[in-house]
Amino acid sequence: MKDLLAYLRVVLNGRDEIALRRVLNYPARQIGEAALEKIENAANMNKKTLYDAVCDAGSLGLFAGAADGCGTFVSIINDARTALASGQPSVQIARALAETVGLHRDILEGSPSNAQSARRWGNVESLFRVFERHDARMADNRARPSSAT
Repeated sequence: MKDLLAYLRVVLNGRDEIALRRVLNYPARQIGEAALEKIENAANMNKKTLYDAVCDAGSLGLFAGAADGCGTFVSIINDARTALASGQPSVQIARALAETVGLHRDILEGSPSNAQSARRWGNVESLFRVFERHDARMADNRARPSSAT
């Protein structure tokens, strides 16, 4: 669930370096420590955000796998931002992100027992329900006529 929240934080704020560092290589995208160091150096030298440097990864001299991984990451973030800008419900965006990064599969494969994987996925589903309630409240607020006072 923390990974999904980190993705959403990056979607909302590309300057959130803590969230970015958490999910840049999740799932594994061949962006190791050496690649991250090059990206950080480029960001610092060019006075850019880390996210901006990730967007420019193709020009940083990274090996092909890391550059492709950065491109995939940026594409995921841009797709979610586009969905957000088009007014898609937040629950749809969160579910699409979870699906795109293979969160459910990762939870199933990474849990030592079926009970633990069910509990962990249940936590993600609880987050989806929070977004559903938020979306419903937003729709209700839009449907209510504003009162002039």
